[in-house]
Amino acid sequence: MATMYEMLMQLPLFQGVSVDQMTRILEVTPFEFQSYGVDEPIIRGGDPCLGTAFLLSGSVRLVTPVFNHRVVITQSFDAPYIFSLHHLFGAEVQVRSTMVSKTDKTGIMVLKKKDFLRILHENEIALINTFFFLGGWGGKQHKAIDFYL
Repeated sequence: MATMYEMLMQLPLFQGVSVDQMTRILEVTPFEFQSYGVDEPIIRGGDPCLGTAFLLSGSVRLVTPVFNHRVVITQSFDAPYIFSLHHLFGAEVQVRSTMVSKTDKTGIMVLKKKDFLRILHENEIALINTFFFLGGWGGKQHKAIDFYL
């Protein structure tokens, strides 16, 4: 079984963070851990985005309605992954997608926005990783829109 440090280091946000930096983050940050069974909803579309969710174990299905609910896009993600990050900083602060657990014992870690922002303010590597993640997400969405139009 992986240690908490090893699990967190697999997440895109913390890749490259040193052991000392990770120890400081773990000492002062209130992480919330949740577990879900098969087909349990984790995040519901339309809910306000108050933080970000990290997929630590298992896999999830993300269901996103588009084009005024005429089309539904379904995506699958395996751990490790980060969700709702783009809603923390954008004009659209409500979650559009519904996230449902695909596997038994899907592990999620939730980090509130204020704690996430504190980590970014105190750790340059986490900040750079966030920029890369947001930049990559935006590019993927742009390509998907071009493909569908």
